[in-house]
Formats: sequence, C-alpha cells, structure tokens
Amino acid sequence: MIDILMASAMLLPLLIVTVFWYAARKRPGSRRFVIPLAAGWAVGFIGSLVWGVHDMVASDSLPPLSWVDGFFILRDLLHLFAFLRITSAPMSRRRIVAVCGALLVAVVAVLVGYTGLERAEGTAALAYWGGAIYLVLGTAVLGVALMRWPVVKDPMVRRAARWVTAALLIYFAANVAQFLSLVGNQAGSTLALLLWPLSDLAALVGAISLARGRLG
Repeated sequence: MIDILMASAMLLPLLIVTVFWYAARKRPGSRRFVIPLAAGWAVGFIGSLVWGVHDMVASDSLPPLSWVDGFFILRDLLHLFAFLRITSAPMSRRRIVAVCGALLVAVVAVLVGYTGLERAEGTAALAYWGGAIYLVLGTAVLGVALMRWPVVKDPMVRRAARWVTAALLIYFAANVAQFLSLVGNQAGSTLALLLWPLSDLAALVGAISLARGRLG
C-alpha cells in the first residue's frame, strides 16, 4: 500500500505538467508564467525518476549532495524565473529589500546552525550544506512568489499563482523539516515525506483552476 502511495506521489508532478501545458494552450496570456513553472515541475520529476532508478540498479546510495541535486536546484530556479515573469510590473524597492532581508536571515541561520555542529566533516558536512542550499534557495523563491502574485491583474492567473505559492510554502516547510533532521530532529525526515506530495497537490489545484478558466 505504501509503495502504491509513493508511486502515485511521484506521478503527481507529471500530472501537474500536463495540466499546466493544457492551461498554457488555452490561455496564451499565461504562458510567460506557466511555461517555466511547468518546466520546473518537469525537471523535478526527471530528478526523482533518475534518483529512483539509481537506487534500484546501483549497489550504493547517492551521497547527500550529488549531481542529481542539480535537477532540483534547476527546478527552484525555474520557479523563481516564473514568478519574476508573472507580471511586467517591476518589484518595488521595499519588496526587494524584504526578500533580501529574508535571504540574509536564512544565511545567518545556516551559518549559526553549522557552528553548533560538533566537527561536522565528510558526509555529515556535505549533507548539511546540501540542505542549506535548498533552504536559502527556497527562501528566495518563496519570497519572490509572495511579493509577486498579489499584483497580478489577470484574476485567473492570480488565483493559480496563489495556489502555487501555497505549494511552494509547503515545499519550503518540507525542506526545513528535512534540514532539521540533519541536525538531530529525526521526525523531520518523516514530516518532509508527508509534505512534499502535499505541495504537489496544492500546485495541481492551481493548475486545474487555471485550465478550467473560470472563477468560483
């Protein structure tokens, strides 16, 4: 039963990409936002697929930070690009300062957390800094998303972007939980496994709302 649920969760990104592709065809005005967004979920799906295949055929597991992480880092960058393109309106100086402030807090938290570890070396250090990359990058993506979607004029795109922002918030919480598991909170890893598919479900709701093309 668990294997079936895990397989279904892995297929969610593929469904999200399909629905967003349909929405982009139906609503050409949304393409500047939807295309990089769908590309991000597609890259994430490929990364999960490659990771799964590697674990099935290889005798050893991937290290905490490997070339496969490139897929997930690219996923975040594409999502960041999508929200930067969601509207032609420039970000105000106050919003830019707010995002930079959040990034600074994330970086300081990562550095302080690392100093609290006792002689983290080798695999432990690699795992910590790998988690830190997702934490800082996720802060940037979420910060920009929160600042951009409320100013979108198209109500359909704005509603979809609101759901996607909620998905990114859940995804960020999952990464934080996973990061905390690296510093001793063992429950964090289990929580992350529950939150990642929940993030995809929220994004799927946003994709469907845009594809349907009506409010209410």
